[in-house]
Amino acid sequence: MGRRKKTDVAEIKLESEPTMIIDPEVTEEEVKPKNSKKTNATSEYSGSYKVTAVNLNLRSGAGKDKSVVAIMPKDTIVVCSGESKIAEGKIWLFVSVSIKGKLYEGYCMEEFLIKR
Repeated sequence: MGRRKKTDVAEIKLESEPTMIIDPEVTEEEVKPKNSKKTNATSEYSGSYKVTAVNLNLRSGAGKDKSVVAIMPKDTIVVCSGESKIAEGKIWLFVSVSIKGKLYEGYCMEEFLIKR
């Protein structure tokens, strides 16, 4: 069995949700539900959003240099508790998405989401 390349991804097909593409190199620690209190939470950003980009990266932190936790296709629904950060001159929202009962959390750029 060969070693996986960094560019290989595993695809998970869900019956009632869009296909999620999960990076197999991401550690379990990066996708675990987080119970810590979030800072910079405002009601301005809290709520559910729909992904408007064809494939939107869910990252372990705010910024393009952070590892990708999942790639969310267009029309995926995510929930933001209101936490936001500014990185690279952009607003990044901390969002959650449920896949087969497992919670994935991370940051994505606000400009690629539309509030529902």
